[in-house]
Amino acid sequence: MSMQLADLGAQIRKHRKQKGWTQEQLAEKIGVSVTYLGYMERGERMPGLWTFLEILNCLDIAWEEVVITENSEKQKEWDKNRKLWEALPPEKQQMVMKVISVLLEELAE
Repeated sequence: MSMQLADLGAQIRKHRKQKGWTQEQLAEKIGVSVTYLGYMERGERMPGLWTFLEILNCLDIAWEEVVITENSEKQKEWDKNRKLWEALPPEKQQMVMKVISVLLEELAE
């Protein structure tokens, strides 16, 4: 199972639940079977383009809200931390590296 497909399905499920809808309700609104919607939400099937557009329309969301995943959020966090790192003087960067090294060694055990 593709991780990106699983992420897409998880986002569809999240937004459906935010609306307070059951799978049956969303499936009826977008014109697919509950089984097929379940497959999509579990990342086992890729929705066709028109089905995907219908999902976005019914859930009243932009495609970015479904496509941006945790990995994108992690990238934003890394970028933020990198900027903080670059603003530190060299001696504080060295201190941070020592702390990170100790943490990684502890977690690796």
